[in-house]
Amino acid sequence: MVYPQLPYVFGPDISVWQDDNSTAQMVDFGVMRQAGATFVGIKVSQSTWIDQDFVYNWHNARLKGIPRKAYHFLDWDKTGKEQARTFYGALKDDPPELLAVCDYEKRTNAPGRSKMLDTLYDFMEEQKRLFDLLDRRPKDAIYTGISFWKEFGSTDSYWARYLLWLAFYSTMVPAAPKPWSQWTFWQWGTPAWGLKFGAESKDLDMNYFRGNKAEFCKFFDLECEEEPIVEEPKFRNLWVDVGSLNLRTTPGKERSTIIGQAFKDAEVVVLDRQILGEDIWIKVQIEGWMAQQYQGYRYMRDA
Repeated sequence: MVYPQLPYVFGPDISVWQDDNSTAQMVDFGVMRQAGATFVGIKVSQSTWIDQDFVYNWHNARLKGIPRKAYHFLDWDKTGKEQARTFYGALKDDPPELLAVCDYEKRTNAPGRSKMLDTLYDFMEEQKRLFDLLDRRPKDAIYTGISFWKEFGSTDSYWARYLLWLAFYSTMVPAAPKPWSQWTFWQWGTPAWGLKFGAESKDLDMNYFRGNKAEFCKFFDLECEEEPIVEEPKFRNLWVDVGSLNLRTTPGKERSTIIGQAFKDAEVVVLDRQILGEDIWIKVQIEGWMAQQYQGYRYMRDA
């Protein structure tokens, strides 16, 4: 499949759904690490109950040395405080190395935007209060999708105090919804990589951290193995500065086919650049080319 190839570290997120209950086998975190996972997201709880495979997943990910982010799936049948206490209670003796995340995405039986945000607010405030009791606490974060946040979220600056784990299934790097200026983790798709990463499910949610291994370790204050020194990217990332911009198979409009689009404020990773007369074309990620400048008009901007 075509997927976004970025110079960032990556890892899956899992729950009981990655375990086939008809077999004795469960997720193999040794295989996951060998496949290149730098981190793993693990479902801890929903409402006031604990994910069936949480204890196994949480313990064995740590045994194999995979840094963990924990997430709670926010439901509407209990108060935010009750749910945060369930989440914390499962983690307080072995807290995550990375994030404590509230998964804000459930549409079923949703009570409406105002009450949903009140529940999220109560959860995050109680989570912060409880994890502050620990000597070493994880960073607080919210998981949500762009369309869900636009419908049920808020642009209030309060929410930007939490890190963003953004769900957006695309090969193009997304812009973060307001009030965030950028995402920290991006869930980009659910490829058929389950077996490759030690899961029993065919499909597996995959995510990028916004940075390389050294940046990941520094951000979370982790002791990591030294990585080989590599040259800095030849080109900087660019941002789309028009309403939409076509993605083509080759540079130039002649004999090229449109295979996709990127929209205003989308970030693209520049892998190569070609100058055709006065026009500038850039290769983005792995699958095509875009016009940075065409017939004297600039379509993209620097940060």
